[in-house]
Amino acid sequence: MGQSAAIAEGQSAKQRGKPSGHGLRKATDLIDLRNLGGAESSTGVVDQGRWSRKALSGYLTELVGGPTSANLTMTGRLILLAQNAGEFVAWVATHRDVFFPPDLAALGVDLATLPVIWADEPHGNGRIAGRASRVAERLLRSGAFGLVIIDLAKNLTLNAAAQGRLLRLAEHNDAQVLILRRKREDGNYSGSLVTVRAESTRKQIGPGRFRCTIMNTKDKREGPGWTTSEEFDGPPGMY
Repeated sequence: MGQSAAIAEGQSAKQRGKPSGHGLRKATDLIDLRNLGGAESSTGVVDQGRWSRKALSGYLTELVGGPTSANLTMTGRLILLAQNAGEFVAWVATHRDVFFPPDLAALGVDLATLPVIWADEPHGNGRIAGRASRVAERLLRSGAFGLVIIDLAKNLTLNAAAQGRLLRLAEHNDAQVLILRRKREDGNYSGSLVTVRAESTRKQIGPGRFRCTIMNTKDKREGPGWTTSEEFDGPPGMY
């Protein structure tokens, strides 16, 4: 499938012609992945650089996004890379505000092999993070998944024991574990066991043209401070 559609972050489900209240993520980031470039896969996404399957496999990674987040765009990139490599991907959600499925399908993501597991708690938020961690651990122990995404609600965090188990499983299975976070004013994110932590942003640089940037704030392998950027087209008619 060609790269003629985009992931959407910031437009409500109702605005996109779907009933509201379904927990579909609001869209402010509508970025076309067709300009990722290269010819190493059917979707034209090249598995190279610091934000790639090859670079992040075997590690625990945390991606933080604020009001101008590019989290879904850059997560979509990793999903495409994993599926192109024949790996299964799972999305563990702790809230009902998730991606808009037709956008990922239009990008070429195989939704049939992208299960979304709700780790919600009927009696409050106290145990949601723990449930999400246990779900992710079970998925990794199966050995069937090359990428497990844990989409945390803003005020949730994984404790050190959970992070340790996830890191060991990622290393053992050479799998990616990606924690998605909303930006917090107090800067309180996951702890010392996270291998790579970065913040994603997007900036419009021209009519229908955007630059998505990942700014690294922690990297236990080579030290913090690196930045990687890519330019993308927004979908026609939206900008």
